[in-house]
Amino acid sequence: MAHPKELLRPPGNQTCADCGAHTPTWASVNIGVLICIDCSGVHRSLGVQTSSVKSVTLDSWRPDWMETVRQIGNNKANAYYERRVPRKYAALYNRRGASHADRDRFVKLKYVRRRFAPQASSPSERLAMGLAVPDEYDEPEACASDDDEDVPIVVNPPAASSTASSATSSQQSSWGLPFAPSSSSRLFDWASNLKDSAVALGEAQRKSQEAAQRAWQKMPSRQEVANKLEGAKSKLEGGAEKAKQGILSSQKGIQEVLASAAATAHTAQQRLSAVAGASSSASDQHEQGSAEEKQSEGLKWQSQLKAGLATAKRASVGAATGASELLQEVGSLFREARQKEDQRPQGYPSDLAGASEAIPSQAAAAPPPPPPPPPPPPPPEPAVAAGAGAAEQAIANSAEGRAAEEEEARRRAAEEEEARQKARRQAAKEQEEEKRKAAEEEEARRKVVEAEEARRNAAEEEKRKAAEEEAKRKAAEEDEARRKAAAEEEARRQAAEEEAQIKAAEEEKRKAAEEEEARRKVVEAEE
Repeated sequence: MAHPKELLRPPGNQTCADCGAHTPTWASVNIGVLICIDCSGVHRSLGVQTSSVKSVTLDSWRPDWMETVRQIGNNKANAYYERRVPRKYAALYNRRGASHADRDRFVKLKYVRRRFAPQASSPSERLAMGLAVPDEYDEPEACASDDDEDVPIVVNPPAASSTASSATSSQQSSWGLPFAPSSSSRLFDWASNLKDSAVALGEAQRKSQEAAQRAWQKMPSRQEVANKLEGAKSKLEGGAEKAKQGILSSQKGIQEVLASAAATAHTAQQRLSAVAGASSSASDQHEQGSAEEKQSEGLKWQSQLKAGLATAKRASVGAATGASELLQEVGSLFREARQKEDQRPQGYPSDLAGASEAIPSQAAAAPPPPPPPPPPPPPPEPAVAAGAGAAEQAIANSAEGRAAEEEEARRRAAEEEEARQKARRQAAKEQEEEKRKAAEEEEARRKVVEAEEARRNAAEEEKRKAAEEEAKRKAAEEDEARRKAAAEEEARRQAAEEEAQIKAAEEEKRKAAEEEEARRKVVEAEE
């Protein structure tokens, strides 16, 4: 998954979405905008149901947060939330980052009341419905109060408790923060300090931005981290090689000490046997010899043997202790290396698994110490036998301790390898689960888009059918009107013809009556 810092690259995301400050390091993951640290405090006061604030550099991001901010961004979000800023809020918009009060008021007007947004779904709401986020929106309707004067709520400054407290509150910090006026000062008394306060605020903002930039530059790049890890890996490999050589050297030293102790014990046994034989022959030949002189000679050889056995025992115990300490140091080195390896970025190659098993395996594969020579005949003195037995027991104990330590080192290496394998399996399982959830979310969004597309197509089909029906109805009405007009015209024409025929018949009748009357008058005149 990409790092949240990559969200700062698209146009518009290099500045705060609310106040315009450079290099924002916070984001509202549900609104989909990048904001500065000052505006992030105001967003937190709105509640997570309105704005959920996360750090770009400090927090671990979920994939859906990355997708929301990537698809929306500052430009598309402001195209909706700042679509039309009324003239009454122009002054507030220009000074929205000057003070905390103006910043708080502007953010609440922008996101809570949506005073500058149109009557439509927000970009995050459209994204949740599976719709595309547009670059432009229709201008919202004007309100009746747009031409009124913008009168914010004025909070009176607190009264000064004493002259000392007012003098202390009026002092500026090392960053040049604004002065704190006392209740005894009037508005025109503050006028001389307002401009200085604005300049001080600008200087403080510039210093904070420079500090953020310096902190950003101090962060190591991915290549630098990889180089450091590679150097640590090479150092660890060198330390492992040195530890392996030390183990092999300690094994050789233990073998030499065991061989020397065995040779010393064998020589001592031979000398004791020779002394015992010489003393017995001398007693046969010289019975008059003093028993005290014989006893002193035997005690002398016993003390020498005990001293040699004690020296061999101390050497073997010291060698075993050194080997144990060396194995413990190697184990701590490998544990530290494993911890550093687990902190590496995902996908970084690991070459320590073979090294962790190489040393214990090589230590186990080292040639065993040569078996001691066959024991000589038991000495005649019980003290000598007890000393030899103690030496053999010390040697056996040191060998058993060394074998137990090697077995413990192998067991620890196996447990650590099993834990690493388990962690890798768990990480792979979590990645698969995240991929599955992402695929399900993508499928759900696709289904929502398909359903929206089907609904839109159905609506368009219904509109087309309604338009066709309306056109057919209008055409039928026009045909009916034309038919009625033709019928009326035909009826009027027929009526006119009938009326003309009637008038012609009446005219003929009249003319016939007149002719008849004229003939009658002529007849009457002739008569």
